[in-house]
Order: sequence, then C-alpha cells, then structure tokens
Amino acid sequence: MAKTRPHARTKQAKCMENPEGSPPQGRGPRGQSGWRTPALYEPARLKNTPRRQRYQELFDFAPDGYLMTDPAGVIQQANRAAVALLNVSFAFLVNKPLIVFVAPTERKAFRAQLIHLRRAGRMEEWEVRVQPRGGAPFEASLTVAAARDPKGRVVSLYWLLRDITRRKQAEEAFRQAKEAAEVANRTKSEFLATMSHELFTLLGIILGYTYLMLEGVFGTLTAAQADILWRVKRHALELHELLVALLDLSQLEVERLPPETTEVDIPTLLEEIKAETQEMCEGSGLHFRWTVEANLALIHTDPRKLKVVIKNLMRNAVKFPSEGSITVDAHAHLGGVEISILDTTMELPEKALSLIFAPFHHTQNSTTDQDEGMGLRLHIVKRLLDLLSGTVTVESKVGHGSTFRVWVPREPRLP
Repeated sequence: MAKTRPHARTKQAKCMENPEGSPPQGRGPRGQSGWRTPALYEPARLKNTPRRQRYQELFDFAPDGYLMTDPAGVIQQANRAAVALLNVSFAFLVNKPLIVFVAPTERKAFRAQLIHLRRAGRMEEWEVRVQPRGGAPFEASLTVAAARDPKGRVVSLYWLLRDITRRKQAEEAFRQAKEAAEVANRTKSEFLATMSHELFTLLGIILGYTYLMLEGVFGTLTAAQADILWRVKRHALELHELLVALLDLSQLEVERLPPETTEVDIPTLLEEIKAETQEMCEGSGLHFRWTVEANLALIHTDPRKLKVVIKNLMRNAVKFPSEGSITVDAHAHLGGVEISILDTTMELPEKALSLIFAPFHHTQNSTTDQDEGMGLRLHIVKRLLDLLSGTVTVESKVGHGSTFRVWVPREPRLP
C-alpha cells in the first residue's frame, strides 16, 4: 500500500483551506494595522513577497475608500480612506452590514439596488447619502462590482467610496447661476420687446410725415429737398427692419414665436417675396433671377417665418453694393424643399463660415472688406429654421460667390 508523503498532504490541505480565487476566510487580525488584501485580487505567487507588500500599501493608502463585502453587503475588508470616511475603527467596521452607514431615508432603495446588483452582476455606480458614525451625513458615490466563482455565483462585492459633497455643491451653484442668467436673459428680451414696440410707434410717425412730404401734401419740393427726404425714407426703412430683427430676436429668446403651420405653395410664396422686395432689389443695382421647379408639392410650415428667413438672406446679400447677380432657386430635395440664394458678389473668408450664424457676428465680404449691420439677420435665420425643423448652410468659392441653402421639410417634426 502506497504511503502518502507528509509534505504532499500539507500542500493539499493548504490549498483546500484557501483555494486560489476564493474569498478570504475570517476577518483577519483586529486593529488598523492588520488589514489584508482581498484574496480575489491577490495572486498566489504574490503572497509573502515584496510585490504583495507593495500591493497591500497601494490598497491601504489609496486616496479613495475601498471596501470588500460578501454578497449580502457585510463588510469583510476596508482600507484607511474607507475607515476615515465612515469614522469608525477597522475592528468595528468588519462584519458590519454596509447598509448601517446609509442614511435611514435611503436604506430601502439601497437594499433594492443591492438585490438588483446580485442578479445583474455588472458594475454600477450609485449616489447615496452616507451617515458616518457620530458625524454629519454626506453625499457619496459608490461604484460596485461583483466577483463570481466558476459557476457564476456572486461571492464578493468590491466597493469604491467617494465623498462627492463638493461636486454636488458646485453643481448646485452652477444650476443657480444658470437659472439667474436665464432670468436675466428673459428680462432683457422682454425689455427689448417693449422698447421695440415703443420705437415702432415713433418711427411710424416719422415715416408717415416723410411719405406725406414726398407726395407734396405740404407743398412742392425742390430736387435737393426731395433727394434728402428719399434718404430719410431709406434710412428709416432700414431702422424699421432693424427693429423687426430685434423684436424677433427678443421673442425667440423668450420662446414667444411658436410655429403657426399651414399648407404653403412655395412658388406663390416666392412671388409674394419678389413683390415685397422689388424696391430693395431695384435699388441694389444687382440683377435678380428667380427659378422655381415645376409642380412643387405643397409643404406644411409657417409662411410668415419662412418669408422672414428668405428676406433676411436677400437683405444680407444686397447690403454690399457691387455689380453682379443674385439667383433665388427652389426645388424638391430630401423630403422637403430647398431654397438657395446664390450671390455672385459676396465672397466670404473661410474662417467666417463656421461663425456666420452666431449672434452679432458681422458678415464681411472679402472682396470689399465691408463689415456692416449688427449681425442679427443670419442668427435669426438659423433660429427660425430650428423652429421650422429646417436647416441652413452656406458655402463660398473664390470667383463664384456665396450660396445659402435653406431646407424645409414637407411636414415639421414633432417636438
């Protein structure tokens, strides 16, 4: 009968006492100097080696709290940071349920999350209110992962504990600052809306008297006087358009311009715009060309807002006096209609293309170096098209000019 060698028996017994990959048995020596590294993260070859000692030091002196619990959440191991955060000695911490350090009002939710974790088994991050022993509660982040045995059963839970009180305070301060800024912005927009209406009234009186004088109601004008009044009229109309832009912007800021959709026939809409901008087009010295694809389907959109979009793009095109042409084209495109405005006189620098729809960005023509207006028209175009579920893009080529492309869907997307 073969004899079992004593040293083989001893090795086998040791392996049975603590097989590689199994959770550590017992809670280890008491006192804060007696922590042990969790066995699941401690390869057998590292035991009683300088590498194991370095690993143990990394665990013990990590800046964040680390804990190991059994599947039920009973603490088995903890590092110095965890002991400090929970305000207890290591001897008191071990074999205590982690839930006793959760604020009473959140324990029910914590217990439910723990049960869910054991079933799902994936890494999760929770935010809980931790109640340290004898101290003030604080907001904490818990990142937890489950370790499983070869049969897939959860054998240990590994927890990363962080105090996020300062982060929460910073988030709350940011939220309050954001709300204050929004209130200030609404107040500014409401002020602009009120002032715009007041200015409209005064400007209407000025334009009314100007028209009466030009029509000779107050007597015959000399050529010099008529020329001056025509200049007054032109600049007053420009001021009127600026006030319209400011009013639209203020209403957009306070969300008082909801879309009013109806069936729109694009050829008819463009004919109306052509008639309404005739004086502006004739005074620009540019050649205008209008092309519309035959049999364009009706679309559902807000005709007033779409008119403002097209008119603003046309005004933006004619504000740089030069010889050339402007082509307005409409055709079906990707489930909607695309209206493009090609201006052969305007060449935009590359760096301006990404900023051109920003508020108060001035459109500068690289061929004339002119920089006019308040930079509101194109921003309003972008904002209005957002409301209409549409888009606007721009491209510019040397020698060819610039093209703005407006796309509007046949049916607006639901918010």
